[in-house]
Amino acid sequence: MLAKDKQDKAKVDPIGGQAVMEGVLMRSGEHYCVAVRRKDGSMVVKKESLKSIAKRHPWKSPLLRGVIVLFESLKLGMEALTFSANVALEGEGEKTLSKRSMMLTMIPTLIVALAIFVGLPYLLSYLLGRWMPIVSESQFLFNVIDGILRIFLVVGYIWAISFSREIKRVYAYHGAEHKTIAGCEEGAGKASMKRARLASRFHRRCGTSFIIVILLVIILVHTVIFSIFPDLTRWQNILIRVLLIPLIAGITYEIIRISARYPDNWALKIFTAPGLWMQRITTREPDDGMLRVALTSMTLCLDERFRRIVPPAGEGEKAEGGGVVSFGIDCEGWMEYNDIGSRKHH
Repeated sequence: MLAKDKQDKAKVDPIGGQAVMEGVLMRSGEHYCVAVRRKDGSMVVKKESLKSIAKRHPWKSPLLRGVIVLFESLKLGMEALTFSANVALEGEGEKTLSKRSMMLTMIPTLIVALAIFVGLPYLLSYLLGRWMPIVSESQFLFNVIDGILRIFLVVGYIWAISFSREIKRVYAYHGAEHKTIAGCEEGAGKASMKRARLASRFHRRCGTSFIIVILLVIILVHTVIFSIFPDLTRWQNILIRVLLIPLIAGITYEIIRISARYPDNWALKIFTAPGLWMQRITTREPDDGMLRVALTSMTLCLDERFRRIVPPAGEGEKAEGGGVVSFGIDCEGWMEYNDIGSRKHH
């Protein structure tokens, strides 16, 4: 029986996810699904096919595929956040957000983030080097200090925003996403409330782990590169740091991928442990209502009967092939979506 369970687990496609505003995004195989809780307790569900470059053109280069997967994950995450934000704006008389407006909002945010988390640590390290010449004379010491300052800034920011009521709820939905995925993987692709409740809210493939591991990889890569080329000007140094971002992202993706495949490897455990520790901040124990949202998203994502679910302006959601899903899913009836060709209102 144990051997059969292991065999079943191997057949399950990798499942990924993301917390959004009052909801959860799930992706697996060729589809993704977003389920978002409305203020009246019902859920809005959207399911689409994944238009993945990596799927259509499988990249063999480990570092290149990591960059492509990261870009696609960020793009999908932005679309899911836009969808959940528009659900939150329902009934408030506010204009809905378009992909373009969300992108225009994110560009200055990204510039500010780069200035704070890339530029500021470098500037502080440079100023410290002016005060302590040993820092500026040693590329190794300079880049270690630069990396440590960056880690403090990122961790401090994540910790500071965790006191916000809205962010607390996002972190709880993040916990619901993790617990649902872990329960589904343990159940060989079968999601259930019981498994989700008992599962851990910490997961190796989490974006939080990616952030922390990438910060550690930055220290290693910068230390090696700038020790080999110590005579660069300040602007050359900054330019190379920017150009190294795709390489560093690719290396980090491979580390996370390998650590999920070999969870008992002690070296990988040590390297990825800080990311799991950080999840104590970025995840919270969800309530049953949040778990039901995550379970709804996962169940419909994995259900091959429904290839596409697009929320219309009306009362129902139509799926390709004639299937219809009730638009509002009752809090206590998260799995009571309908068979193809039928419709039921809660």
